[in-house]
Parts: sequence; C-alpha cells; structure tokens
Amino acid sequence: MLNKMKNQVQEMLDTLQEALDYLYSSNDNDIIEVMGEFLDAIDEVCKDESPDFLKISSKFRDNIYNYKESNVKDDLSYYYNEMKECIEDIPRQYKVVFLPYYENTWDSLKSVYDAFKKDPQFITEIVIIPIYRNIPTGVTLVYEDYLTPKGIENTHHTKYSFEIDKPDIVFYNNPYDGVNLKKFQSHNVKKHVGCMVYVPYYLDSIP
Repeated sequence: MLNKMKNQVQEMLDTLQEALDYLYSSNDNDIIEVMGEFLDAIDEVCKDESPDFLKISSKFRDNIYNYKESNVKDDLSYYYNEMKECIEDIPRQYKVVFLPYYENTWDSLKSVYDAFKKDPQFITEIVIIPIYRNIPTGVTLVYEDYLTPKGIENTHHTKYSFEIDKPDIVFYNNPYDGVNLKKFQSHNVKKHVGCMVYVPYYLDSIP
C-alpha cells in the first residue's frame, strides 16, 4: 500500500475511534451512520490490499448496532484493534518521482532510477520537465520526450500533479530553477513532497 494511502487509512481509523468514544458517551445513534461511511471508505482502499481487513470490519460493523449490550463494547474494542493490526501488517510502498529535464543530464539520474525501479518497496515515475530557453526570437518553452525511444516509460508533464500524487521522494538535476515552469520550481514542489533530492550532473572545476 502506498505510504500516503496507509497514512490516510490510519488517520481514518483514529477518527473512527473518536466516533466510537462519542457513541459510548452520548448514545447518539446518528454517529453510527457516520461510522459506517468511514468503514465504507476504508474498505474501498483495503479491498485489494487485505481481504482479512474486510472480514474484521464487517464484524465491527455488525456490532456497532448492538453497542448498548453489555458485552459488545469489548467485542468492538477487539475488532477495532484487529483492524489496526491488519493495516499495520500491510507493507508500505513509497512513491519516488524523477524529474529529468535534458537528455545529456539523464545519466546522473539513471543509476538512481534503476536502483529504485528494481526495489518492490518503491513505485517509480518519471516526469520530463520543460524548460524556458532564450532564442533569437525571444523566450520559448522546450520539451522533448527523449526517453520513450529508449523504452523508458514516462508521464507527460501536463498529466502529472504533485498535489494529487504527493510523492515521498523527488529526484531532480536541474540547478537552474528559474527556467522551470512554476509548477516544477523547487519551492512549489516541496509543498507536496516528503523529500527532495538534488543530484548534480556536473562538478565545478577544482583549482
């Protein structure tokens, strides 16, 4: 399960516990419907990740409606803890995005990409970023998908969203942030990324 999804599910389970505590203290049956909606949302995320979770959440759901019975609270606590353990047992996968911007600089990222691509703990994606260039007639936006002919799958920059994807790690190698589209400037990327890593493609000469 992607790291961001696992975090979301755990937060939803925490909210479910708060709703359960409220139910015990208030006897407000309306909260049961809200809890059911939370369980529906969690089930949808977990249906392909953990069949055991669906079985336990179903038992938890059945017991909610009998929460006033003396022994049901213990059962609800038991099934809730079982759900949490099921989520904990699902392996985390981390999303890693690579932002090359020019063909002759890809070599500095390629070995890093190859290493992450081979590791099942990571899901990788490449987004080639366009850059502004000065030409005799003015400033133009340069973009060329040079990786596809090499058989390296990548996502067109117009079809990628940091806000939606929320990657855990981003690797980039463009030191000239000012030539990037606003979307790809590092200070904007950082808002939605766990960690940004700059990989230089050249070294300054040593005197």
